[in-house]
Amino acid sequence: MKKVLVLLADGFEEIEALTVVDVLRRGNVDCKICSIEDEDVRGTHDIIIKSDCNINEINSEEYDAVVLPGGLPGADNLKADCVKELVIKMNDKNKIVAAICAAPGTLEYFNILEGKDCTSYPGCIEDKDKVNYIEDELVVVDKNIITSRGPATALMFALKILEELGEKYLITEIIKTPNFLEGQIFKNSLEQIDKSMLENVNKYKYMTEDYKEYIELWIHEIKIPISASKMVIENNKNAITKSIDEELDKVENYIEQALFYARSNTVEKDYYIRKVVLKEIVNESIKKNKSSLIQEKISIDIHDLDIEVNTDNKWIVFILNQIIQNSIKYRKKENSVIEIYANQGKENVILYIKDNGIGIKQGEITRVFEKGFTGTNGRLSNKKSTGIGLYLCKKLCNKLGTGIELNSVQNEGTEVKLVFPKDSYIELK
Repeated sequence: MKKVLVLLADGFEEIEALTVVDVLRRGNVDCKICSIEDEDVRGTHDIIIKSDCNINEINSEEYDAVVLPGGLPGADNLKADCVKELVIKMNDKNKIVAAICAAPGTLEYFNILEGKDCTSYPGCIEDKDKVNYIEDELVVVDKNIITSRGPATALMFALKILEELGEKYLITEIIKTPNFLEGQIFKNSLEQIDKSMLENVNKYKYMTEDYKEYIELWIHEIKIPISASKMVIENNKNAITKSIDEELDKVENYIEQALFYARSNTVEKDYYIRKVVLKEIVNESIKKNKSSLIQEKISIDIHDLDIEVNTDNKWIVFILNQIIQNSIKYRKKENSVIEIYANQGKENVILYIKDNGIGIKQGEITRVFEKGFTGTNGRLSNKKSTGIGLYLCKKLCNKLGTGIELNSVQNEGTEVKLVFPKDSYIELK
């Protein structure tokens, strides 16, 4: 289910805000009324609306779109720092940013309309030379930016948001039956088309779920002979069995990747947020990789890790494993070091994983989190990269509300940062 935030500040235009909420909820979209200040928000016509949440309580990663209603002084009140931060963050990630009436002026104030096709209530865009202002369209779409004219266009504005969310098939559910024969026939035809499409969507949904269940069962079953093989190796230690054990460790890693990939779209059903000490998480990850670290003669320098964060231990350990294994894979031949430490700030805790490996080409850094991207290093004959590890790290971090950043200098090394916001989750006692 898609999730949308409708931001309210005192003085908002009621019909613009509530039409969007009404249409999106009818369209099976999880639409939240979000206040930037108090729970009760007064509209420009003195209608008081009780909000569902506060802007300081939400995690923008969970939402697919943000909507700014117009009205005065509502649109001006939305020019707050908290709104600016949220809107820019969602725009940078190409999520839908929608504004109507006077609110496109708020987007202009945030400097995200320059060079964009847009419209607004007359006079609400101050510098039309910096935008491609369109006066003869009621709703204008430019990639992820949706703008509209005013109260009379609220319904068309809401329907366009619904359409851009990819929920086009739900529009028939909110269209009233016309009172003329041709309209009734047309609506009935649309409903039949929707029914057929939904049947096909559900068919593939069940197929996907069935395949996921099979993957999880297969992973469970394959772990049994691997564990048995490791027991045999433990009782018959020699140079050959040691080599086999190392290869089995690699197989286990790929199996673990497959399991976490299968579950990556439903992380919320499997995570358990609690207070954990970073030192414990790091030690567990190092223990998992000790054989490879010893074999490759890689030194480990850990310090300043006696810091608590709110996260899921299992998922973060997996993420750390992928990062550490990359450091091992792309190490230098001599004097390889992996340094892991943390820094506690006012708003977050940052975990650093640094190595002095071969590094990444500057032009490839922005693509390292893309699915299947292996880069120049991954194409080296002895590396055998899949391009899945860092992709999964990014995907899981987004689900957990944890930031992940990567910096690298070729032939000098790579630094990965995991950012744990202090206020992302409810404080646990």
